[in-house]
Amino acid sequence: MDVETETRRMTAVLSARHPLFAPPTVERLVRRIFAEFADAPVRTFVPVLVQRRADERLRDLDHDYAGVARRVVALPDAGVTVEA
Repeated sequence: MDVETETRRMTAVLSARHPLFAPPTVERLVRRIFAEFADAPVRTFVPVLVQRRADERLRDLDHDYAGVARRVVALPDAGVTVEA
């Protein structure tokens, strides 16, 4: 598994699925989640787990910002920038 290739692929997929978030924000989130699995003894399913977790977090944030006027919002503690 090439983390860089998977990160680029996931960033594209998740950015399309969650257009509220800027691609660099999605990429930072994906990288942080990959880092959570850095010591995983079995790496086979890490990309699937990373994409699911990132999608879940973005979906939760998407829901939190539903109906809010669109503007860029930085959430530095969460490492997320949102176009809300």
